[in-house]
Amino acid sequence: SGDNDGLFHQNSSGWPGVSETGDRFGYTVDAADIDGDGIGDLIVGIPDEDIGSISNSGLIQIRFNPDEHSNTTASVQSLHQGSTGVEGSLEAGDRFGAFVLAADVTGDGTADVIVGIPNESIGIDNNAGAVSLFPTTAGILDVDTDELFHADLTTFEGTAQINALFGSSIITIDEDIIIG
Repeated sequence: SGDNDGLFHQNSSGWPGVSETGDRFGYTVDAADIDGDGIGDLIVGIPDEDIGSISNSGLIQIRFNPDEHSNTTASVQSLHQGSTGVEGSLEAGDRFGAFVLAADVTGDGTADVIVGIPNESIGIDNNAGAVSLFPTTAGILDVDTDELFHADLTTFEGTAQINALFGSSIITIDEDIIIG
């Protein structure tokens, strides 16, 4: 119907952050009910966002209830690898948020957030890639129980490789995560 249309960017009123050249705000987006209130929430990947002096480390932002047009930054949660509780280290060029996906992979009926980090270095393997899974519990995105997946884990056959870009694409089938 168009009644709930909205245009969001980092310079929008109530949206945290400042738009800078090359951030790639909205490079990837998804929507799902993350907080369990029956209203879809918007997940935005900003893979080339600089965090402090760390260039292109990446960021995701989740706007809860975007169709209510809340104009407060309190309705937006920002996450990056330097956020308290988030697995991994804040590093230049990782591109956290190059892929975002919301899907219930924990089987609790609430969408979880999956984030691609294709340029994450694993050991000495530059750009090997990784994926972060942020589960939701009782309508709360739980950063303290997030998991970082990469090819060097025993969960996967094989090993991390230079320029593999693991996490460049992600889909789910039921509760399984398929990572490209």
